[in-house]
Amino acid sequence: MSRKFEKKKEDFRCRFCGKSFRSGEGLKMHLKNDHPGRYYSPRIILALVIIIAVVSFVFMILPLSGGSVQTPTVTTPTVTSGKTTYKKASEFTLPIYNSDKSVSLSDIAGKPVFLEFFSPTCPHCINMMPVVEELSKKYGDRVVFILVSTPQEDKLVELMEEHDVKAIVLIDKDLSVFNAYGVRGVPAFFILDRSHNILYMFEGEKPKTVLENAILNIL
Repeated sequence: MSRKFEKKKEDFRCRFCGKSFRSGEGLKMHLKNDHPGRYYSPRIILALVIIIAVVSFVFMILPLSGGSVQTPTVTTPTVTSGKTTYKKASEFTLPIYNSDKSVSLSDIAGKPVFLEFFSPTCPHCINMMPVVEELSKKYGDRVVFILVSTPQEDKLVELMEEHDVKAIVLIDKDLSVFNAYGVRGVPAFFILDRSHNILYMFEGEKPKTVLENAILNIL
């Protein structure tokens, strides 16, 4: 019995002071009471690492999951030799939602474009959906309305069923077009003229009149 007890004591020996205990629980209590700094430090560090990782992840995904920037932005033209020039919209090709076909910006050359980047889980995007619907029904014969969605097709199905969307809806599966246009918050609206220059860019929820005035200026 004595040998068995001695072996058990050896199994629960404090590595800091050498004391032995009959059970792991006794050793744990000893560490908490007599060596609290050594006992809690690794756990505190691990907790901090986890918190930092979670916060970093949240800030990374927030802009495209509904954390829209509410500050309006209008593209600033540059003037060269008395001529006003605007930034050219980046070319892209994306699949059409719920279809095996795709659309390229070059397919609609010579036509003004209303281009929106959105996420089906973004409350601001959902709030703007009726406004975009109304504008597309009013100006859809003169302006091509294109909505580019984040790759959350399961949520997009619900949104499309709820709203009578007349615009072309495309899926940006790897967010490459989002990145090409510098989109960091949704919804983001780009108003392109017939040459597909970016005349206006807005971020966040906007009154219908703001978007409608931009459309009228490209017609």
